[in-house]
Amino acid sequence: MNENNMVRPLEWEEFMSIGEYTLDSHAKEFLRMSNTFIDARNSGNAEDHIDSILNKLNEYSHKHFPAQEDLMARVNFPSLDEHKAEHKKFNLECAKLLKKRLLLKRSDVPADEYDERGVYGLITDITDFITDWYHRHLLDADKRFADYYKLEYRG
Repeated sequence: MNENNMVRPLEWEEFMSIGEYTLDSHAKEFLRMSNTFIDARNSGNAEDHIDSILNKLNEYSHKHFPAQEDLMARVNFPSLDEHKAEHKKFNLECAKLLKKRLLLKRSDVPADEYDERGVYGLITDITDFITDWYHRHLLDADKRFADYYKLEYRG
């Protein structure tokens, strides 16, 4: 794989910290699991990590989203409904990726019937999904909550 196709690791930035240990540790775990997949992708071994990343993304959403939404509700975060909608989109996209993975495992469903890109398309979709979530959600939506929380409640 040439350098132009390399995906840069996702980095923790201190401004991302909400200041709540559990929520911050969830975000750091998202980065660790994502970077494990990105490293495997960059070295050409991502296929061996597909099931693991999909399972971990699912686990992340089930432990992080309820905890974060609960805190947001307790502190009257004004964008709670919008944030919940993004979490729901995350879960729907995870379900789509898992379905693609399950179809790839079925011997009676040729890859070209649902996605002609096959396993490499799934790897690309997972990579795009986690990097988009990092840039669009963690660095943007979660940062807005962190700023609100620090200003209003941790000041």
